[in-house]
Amino acid sequence: MAFAPEARPESFAAIRHRLDRIHQELFGVPCPYTELPGVDLRADSLNNQAVSLHELGHTGEAMKYLDRALALNDSLPEAIHNLILLEWKNGGDASRLLRRAEAAAKRLDAGDTFADLLNGLALAAKGNAPPEDGGSKDTLELKLCHSPGSVDVFREAQLENSVRRNIENHMKNGRAKACHDVLMTAWRKTGFRRDHAFAKVYAWLLDQGQTDAASGCLRLATFSSGSHPVTGLCRIPGTGKVIAGTMDGRVFMRSVPGGRTREFPMERVDGAVRVAAAGDRIAIGRQDGAVILLNRRSGRKNSPYRHKAAVRTVCLSPDGGTLASGDGNGVVKTADLRSGKVTVRRQADSAVTGIAFRNHGRDLASCGEDGRLYLWDGGSGECIKIVDAHALPAVGLSSDPDGKLIVSAGSEGMLKLWDSASGRLLGEMDAGDERLSAVMFLPCGRHAVSGSNDDIIRLWDVKTGKCRLMIDGRGDGVNTLAQGRGPGMFIAGFADGSITVFMVVYSLKF
Repeated sequence: MAFAPEARPESFAAIRHRLDRIHQELFGVPCPYTELPGVDLRADSLNNQAVSLHELGHTGEAMKYLDRALALNDSLPEAIHNLILLEWKNGGDASRLLRRAEAAAKRLDAGDTFADLLNGLALAAKGNAPPEDGGSKDTLELKLCHSPGSVDVFREAQLENSVRRNIENHMKNGRAKACHDVLMTAWRKTGFRRDHAFAKVYAWLLDQGQTDAASGCLRLATFSSGSHPVTGLCRIPGTGKVIAGTMDGRVFMRSVPGGRTREFPMERVDGAVRVAAAGDRIAIGRQDGAVILLNRRSGRKNSPYRHKAAVRTVCLSPDGGTLASGDGNGVVKTADLRSGKVTVRRQADSAVTGIAFRNHGRDLASCGEDGRLYLWDGGSGECIKIVDAHALPAVGLSSDPDGKLIVSAGSEGMLKLWDSASGRLLGEMDAGDERLSAVMFLPCGRHAVSGSNDDIIRLWDVKTGKCRLMIDGRGDGVNTLAQGRGPGMFIAGFADGSITVFMVVYSLKF
C-alpha cells in the first residue's frame, strides 16, 4: 500500500515468497501453501473491463476489449453474449444477430446465458414488441464473469492436470484409442477452446487414425486485410501461405496463422479481385476483365487471355496445368497452360458465379446467376448437360478431392450434392433462410463448409445431409472460403476485411 509505486511489491508472488522466507526464519520449515496451477482468467477480466467501459459510455472501447477476450478464449459465453448485445444496441440487424446467437448457444451449451438475448432478438426479428418487464436491447444488460473461489479453482485445476497427465500417459505408451477418447471428452467439455497441448496430441492422433464425423471447430487466428471486403481467397498448396484479393483491387500474400503481409506490385483496378493457386502459379481475375498468371517464385507475370466483362470467378486445375475463369456476361474461358490453347464457352446470358474441375481435373463444371449447373467436356469444350439446380442464383461450386462429387450453393439457402459425371442429384442440405454466399469441400471429402451473408458458417456431412456444426463467423458476412493446411483446416474471408483460420476437430477411427 506504499504511496510510491516503486516501493510496493512487484506482485503477489513476491509477497508470497517474502512471507515464506519469514516463516522459515521463525519456524525453520517452509510455509505450507498451495500454488494454483494453470489458471488463466485474463479473458474473464477483459470481459468484465468491457462491461465497465460500456457503463461509462465507452462502447467502442468495450467492443475492442471483448475482441481481445475472445482472442484468448473463443469459448467464453459471457464475452460472446456481450459482443452480440452491443452490436444490437449499436443498430445491428436483429434477424442476423439472432442466427449468430443461436449458433453460439448451440456450440457452447451455455445454459441460460443466452436465453434473454435469444428471446429479445427473436421478438425483434419478428417485429413484435418486447414485454414490459424487459427483453428489449435497451433493457438487456451485459454479463459479468464471476470469479470462482480459490478452492473451486484449485479443484478444477487439479482435475484438469489429472486429465492432461492421463492423455500424455496414453500418448507416451502408444494407446491411441484410449488417448483419443479422453482427449475428446476433455476438449468437448471446454467447447473446443483453443489449447496448444490438446492440439499437439490431436496432431499425433491424426497420424494414427482416420477421420470420421466432425466433433468441434477451433478458431485458430484472425487477422485483418484492411477495411475493404475480402473477395478472393486461396492457399498455396504445400505451404502455410494464403493469397487474398480485396474489393479495392489489392492482392497480397501472408503466412498464417502469423507472419508478414506482402502485397503484390501490380496496377490496381478498383473492384473485386478473385484468386486461385496451384503449384507455383497464382491466378488473378480482376474487375476490368484481366486474368493474370503470376509465378510466386520468379515474380513473372503474363495474361493468357482477357474477358470483356468483370471476372466473377477464377480456378486452376489441381495439377496447375489448366486455367479457367468466368465473367459477368456468362462467358467461361479456359487455357491449357502447356500448349497455350484457349477455349471459349458461353453458359448463358447470366453471370458465372462458380467453376470447379471434375473427373480428376480433366473436365469442368460451372454455375451462374440463372441457378443452373453446367457440365463441360474438357477436350471438346462442349456442354454435355445443363441442370436446373437452384430456384434462385447459384453462389458457389466446389468439387471433392477426386472430382467425383460436386456441391453447389444457392442464394435460396439450399446446398445440393451432384454426381459430377452424370449430373444426377444425390442429396440436398437445407440452411433455412440463410443467404448463402460460398461453399467448399474439405480435403476429407466427407464434409463441406458453407458461408452466408448472415455471418454463419456451417459444416455439413454430405453423406447424411446433416449440419454437424454451426459457427458464428464474427466478420460481418462470409464472402469467400478456402482450404487450409491439414485435413480439417479452412479459411474464411469476410465483408469487414478480416480473414479467419478455422480447424475442424474430427472424431477418429483406429
